[in-house]
Amino acid sequence: MARPVATIRRLTDWCPGDESARRFARGDASDVPLHASAHRPCSPRALLLIATTTLVVGSAFALSAGMFIRYRFAVTTALLVSTSASWSPYSGHVRAATAVPSLPPPSGAVVTVSTEPQLQSAIRQLASNTTILIAPGTYQLTGTLYINGAYTNVAIRGSADDRDSVVLRGPGMNVAAYGEAPYGIWTGGNVQGITIANLTIRDFYYHPIIFNAGTQRPRVYNVHLIDAGQQFVKSNPDGAGGGVNDGVVEYSVIEYTTTARDSYVNGVDVHTGANWIVRDNVFRNLVAPPGGLAGPALLMWNHSSNTIAERNLFINCSRGISYGLEVAGFDHSGGIIRNNMIFRGAGQPGDVGIMVADSPNTQVLNNTVFLSGTYGTPIEYRFAGTQNVVIGNNLLDGAIWARDGATGVEAGNLAGAQASMFVNAAAGDLHLVASATSAIDRGLNSPAVTSDFDGQVRPQGSAYDIGADEFGATATAYRIGGRVADASGAAVASATVSLSGSQSQSMTSDATGSYAFSSLAAGGTYTVTPSKSGYTFTPTDAFFSGLGANQTANFTAVPTAPATPPGAALAIDVVASGDQTNASGRTLKTSTFSTAGGSELLLAFVTADDSPAGGTVVSSIAGGGLTWQLVRRTNAQVGTAEIWRAFAASRLSNVSVTATISSAQAGSITVVTFTGADPSGTNGSGAIGATGSGNAKAGAPTASLTTTRNNSWVFGVGNDWDHPASRTLGPNQAMVHEYMPSVGDTYWAQRMTSVTATSGTRVTINDTAPSGDRYNLTICEVLPAPGATSPTPTPTPMPTPVPPTVTVTSPASGTTYTSPASMTVAASATANGGATIAKVDFFAGTSAIGSDTTAPYSIAWSGVAAGTYSLTAVVTDNLGATTRSAPVTVTVNAPAPAPPPPPPGTTPSTAPLVQQASLQYLGSFAVPGTTLGSTYGFNAAGTGGLGTYAMAFNPARKSIFLGGHPYEQRVAELAIPASLTDTPTATALQNLIDPLEGKLDSINPTDPNSKVIGSALVYNNQLFIGAFSYYDGAATQTRSEFSRPLDLSSQGKVVGPVKIGDRYPGWVDKYAALIPPEWQAAFGGPALAGGTLGAINSLQSWGPSATVFDPAQVNGITTVAGATLLGYPYGTPLADTATGNQYLSQADFITGMVFPAGTRSVLFFGRHGLGSYCYGTGGTAGDCYDPDDGSKGIHSYPYRSQVWAYDASDLVAVKAGQKQSYQVMPYAVWQLDASFQDVQGVAYDSAAQRLYVSQVYADNTKPLIRVYQIVVP
Repeated sequence: MARPVATIRRLTDWCPGDESARRFARGDASDVPLHASAHRPCSPRALLLIATTTLVVGSAFALSAGMFIRYRFAVTTALLVSTSASWSPYSGHVRAATAVPSLPPPSGAVVTVSTEPQLQSAIRQLASNTTILIAPGTYQLTGTLYINGAYTNVAIRGSADDRDSVVLRGPGMNVAAYGEAPYGIWTGGNVQGITIANLTIRDFYYHPIIFNAGTQRPRVYNVHLIDAGQQFVKSNPDGAGGGVNDGVVEYSVIEYTTTARDSYVNGVDVHTGANWIVRDNVFRNLVAPPGGLAGPALLMWNHSSNTIAERNLFINCSRGISYGLEVAGFDHSGGIIRNNMIFRGAGQPGDVGIMVADSPNTQVLNNTVFLSGTYGTPIEYRFAGTQNVVIGNNLLDGAIWARDGATGVEAGNLAGAQASMFVNAAAGDLHLVASATSAIDRGLNSPAVTSDFDGQVRPQGSAYDIGADEFGATATAYRIGGRVADASGAAVASATVSLSGSQSQSMTSDATGSYAFSSLAAGGTYTVTPSKSGYTFTPTDAFFSGLGANQTANFTAVPTAPATPPGAALAIDVVASGDQTNASGRTLKTSTFSTAGGSELLLAFVTADDSPAGGTVVSSIAGGGLTWQLVRRTNAQVGTAEIWRAFAASRLSNVSVTATISSAQAGSITVVTFTGADPSGTNGSGAIGATGSGNAKAGAPTASLTTTRNNSWVFGVGNDWDHPASRTLGPNQAMVHEYMPSVGDTYWAQRMTSVTATSGTRVTINDTAPSGDRYNLTICEVLPAPGATSPTPTPTPMPTPVPPTVTVTSPASGTTYTSPASMTVAASATANGGATIAKVDFFAGTSAIGSDTTAPYSIAWSGVAAGTYSLTAVVTDNLGATTRSAPVTVTVNAPAPAPPPPPPGTTPSTAPLVQQASLQYLGSFAVPGTTLGSTYGFNAAGTGGLGTYAMAFNPARKSIFLGGHPYEQRVAELAIPASLTDTPTATALQNLIDPLEGKLDSINPTDPNSKVIGSALVYNNQLFIGAFSYYDGAATQTRSEFSRPLDLSSQGKVVGPVKIGDRYPGWVDKYAALIPPEWQAAFGGPALAGGTLGAINSLQSWGPSATVFDPAQVNGITTVAGATLLGYPYGTPLADTATGNQYLSQADFITGMVFPAGTRSVLFFGRHGLGSYCYGTGGTAGDCYDPDDGSKGIHSYPYRSQVWAYDASDLVAVKAGQKQSYQVMPYAVWQLDASFQDVQGVAYDSAAQRLYVSQVYADNTKPLIRVYQIVVP
């Protein structure tokens, strides 16, 4: 089946050291902006009292079923003006004209400067407890202001409160020749408390402000940041699980004058930071150039926690606030997002306003997000790790989306906001106006929010206003009036209308249905209640608190229908369906139907197709004049399966039900109406019991729940994205509706054949076939009215449960490891009393570290920090009984610390050079012997120069990527064993998969010869892969580099190929390495790519080569900038290959490059031929004596595994124009290991200073991974 694939991708970043680069996030529905007018009804009757949340229903919120309507005069807010006392120097968007409070006078020593040389001198001589006070003026920085060392309580401040009076200017955000000023202010080492205040920083190629490891308690106050090349405020992790904590960014303006340089931008970007506060700031125009998507303006992630973001204004930013970004074992946790205003105009495309991703226990309260229809779900919470979140009192012009397994409480939100609710939505002024009655006094009172966007106290009236603004109050006398009519609009006369509260009156509606109460005191509290025999009313009453304007309250009278007799059994009344064959529209509509009477529950079972990117959901349902609400949704696999509910108090006649989906797709809707259902609650909520969900990439559909009431009935709805295949139902089940359209899907609804007699019964909705397709399945329990009749079975005595048993079998107690450690934690578990094992959860102390549902029960635990851990396993059986094992104690020791790099900002030319003795062999581990989903596995991996090399270290999981057999060009991810004793076998974290998704040939589509994978590099949570044409005699290859997510199973996210630099791709496509942070400025980028020789040697470098480039630019552009700092063009080889030498032969294969941190060595690895050049057949009797290789080709026997060692300072000299790339010679070459010759590739762990070398054909035909410690001299 043909599927459209989204082409717009999310962009953001991650940086292990200094320079971060963009990465493509996992594709999903957010890749394509939604334009659905989704509206989630918010009923004031749905009062939630959740003990575990901070949303509390106050006494002023106690009402029966009415409206909260309170009019108060709007407080006019001035436009921002260009003064030091106002929020922003630009007009055009409204923000409270709150003066920035002045900081206290500096304490401690004060150094006043008025010239740029004085400023640089003051930075160099900075001492603790010192403030550098800068006089007004513009300072063109000749170098970054580096604060690197042990300092306490230091500050850089403008001498006046006007932040625009002091300007620190860089070379320009587009000027790559930035000299010694790549950043504005840089901190690191051990800076305990730094304040940056009352100034403007602008026009830097990288970051205006960057906080590196060792910095704590930074404060950015009243600062104007303009036109940054990358993130404006960057806070990096320390590489050991920590980062910069207790930061504050406040009263600042962060903006682009037009757009960013590219998509790699955030306003504030914090990795692994705890307890940050970002408040009272303006983020403006944080957008990429046309066609790109910038990162979130405020991004807190990579295991950050407890962030507070409040009272910020976001104007025309591609994305607003994001707590977390990806699944990373809690990418963020805790924290509050409150009282923020996020505006985007209709002409500015973009993505989500507020995202909570893999962030448990986060609260999103009283925010206003108005994106002018540019994105359909302005607030999203995402991933299964996002649990116990509270989304409350938010005002937005779309819907809230709980996606990919996220769970939480949504209460008091108002979706579908209109521009008319705000003072000036077109200008971004999102303060409420008096007519915004659906938001005023309609929120839930919350102790976590005591004021609003402008600092005004909440509440002003009887309850909180929804959104960021709390509307102000005034006083006079007013009128309340309206009309009573039936559903058709016809007048209902003689209805009694009563007024209670501050005044008490009563009257009847006239012949037109009208009524009115006049001369009502301003500020009073009033309730209007209609009544008439034989009718019910919607709403049942109208409540007005703090009356501040004339009010209208209309009521709809509904004739009372005979109720279903109490105790009647739950039964189906009507089944109505509608199908859509192809993606011709965004609505699914049932046939017309009528119900037998009133008091019926309606369930809509809706399922729809989707693109492989996923994300299509039901935006809303309408029909019968009812309010429909979502029961549960499953869309973990492609497509969606959803259940929605409504309740009809009166008989429905000739109605249909329409579901609106977020994109045009094929689909199906089936509505089932029930008599005898529990009528309590609102919109059918009382008739819904337990719910369940199931999904799989391949399997027989199944989902289970445990019933909560006698005589309930279980129904389900599902979609199969892979095939149109009729269901084979599980036992005691019946099909409700099944549809198999031409697009190749199956949509169906099914049910149990009858009610389940006993509460507490485990009920499974399932199909036994097909059993290999991907599916989504959602099920729910329909509850009968209390006392419903049904045959009562003879009760069976419940057997006495026998708890299961569990024992941790690995590791053994007392085992020691070295951090970052990787280990397999395993347990044996036994069920008793006829039960079965449901799962085994593993814990380190009280922290969950993994779970397994299939014997043998085990998990891979990697990246374990130093410490002592008590490991236990908890087994749960299918009856819910649990048992915890006896603890096992393991110890993880810290590794020897790596030497610190030289101070940033200088060329570390005095760093030591790596020598042969610096590489100390530690041991080896084997690769898996199975094929890992491929045909050949790792057999013959890396042989004959054919690749696949593809070897790279992944710091996120302490693992390596490694290529398999050259016939298949696949790559796997392997966990590095914690111990190298007895040559253990690595476990696969990801099977051998084509990482380029069939795009390998696109590097040279006109060349019929083989294309193979060469280099691999992990950078910013992306995998970068270089590929080459093996025999490109016509020299037609022009591109080589791809990027993709580290998740090899993700689809549709491969970017490339692109060209690096201006040379033939063979110079850059066979190996790659990261440049240590301390060298990046000198080299001009974060990474190196290289290549040596090949099938057509004249096109390649005749010796090791290195081209500096930025992987972040591998984003679909045609050419990525690259500067060759090392390489030997044809005619200027490293050495004469005609005779044997220690430097180069034409039989050499160089397959790896490493730049060890803390050194000035750039190392190349591969096989070197020491003998003279010979072309012909090898062997002992061939044209060329070569007992190691009998094939026909180039020979230079004998061979050895070799290291070519270069001085980085020489490469810097090439960059400076002092040398040519071919004039650089190795300072040393040596044999790596006498026990082998062929090297498939090399991976490097900079944190542990470990080198992983893949030895070809070491384990029969498979490689062996040899591990070396780099001991820096």
